[in-house]
Amino acid sequence: MTTSPMYLLILCFMALLVLTLHSTYWHRLHQLLHQITATTTSASQFGQEKHANAFARNIEEGLSSANFDLQLNVFNQDQRQGLENTDEIRQLMSDHGCDFDQARLFRQQRMMAAHGIDPETGCPLDPKAVYFS
Repeated sequence: MTTSPMYLLILCFMALLVLTLHSTYWHRLHQLLHQITATTTSASQFGQEKHANAFARNIEEGLSSANFDLQLNVFNQDQRQGLENTDEIRQLMSDHGCDFDQARLFRQQRMMAAHGIDPETGCPLDPKAVYFS
């Protein structure tokens, strides 16, 4: 049984076509995965820079002290959003002429009083409350 040269030519052409399509598919898949990885990495790095800059901005605004130091947050590239209620703390600092720690204390005492807790003792103001000392 002999095979015709035309049959061998078609068989080689089909094998070459399958090999080309296969390598093109894997090459494109590799490029796509690399692009997705690069985009994800740059987005996460942008997020880290944004959050680290938020803590640095808090420090620049005077919202840090020896008792509440944010330098370690900046150094460790903390990914959180920075301090909350910064507008309120800055307002208290300017209104009362106090430093960051005093403004935080004043805000905390005000929040405790608003929720029915004695700011001095930390005990509930509700006469029906039961607590153990």
